[in-house]
Amino acid sequence: MKWDYRLLKDLEGHYEITEFYYDEDGLILGWCPASAPSGESFDEALEDYRMMNEAFYKPIIEMPVGIPKEEK
Repeated sequence: MKWDYRLLKDLEGHYEITEFYYDEDGLILGWCPASAPSGESFDEALEDYRMMNEAFYKPIIEMPVGIPKEEK
């Protein structure tokens, strides 16, 4: 399964960095709010931060997404 961070625009117009999970065809399987950047080392936390930053350069996903939100 593939995943990445994306910006999600909700119905009220608010934006949130969100984890999206995809099948092998790129269809969204699930999503959940992203937590703060983290890792088991400074470099891992920095890489997580970098991946979150990339979300601002990808197309925004707007609600409704059409699949249930996963609780973290």
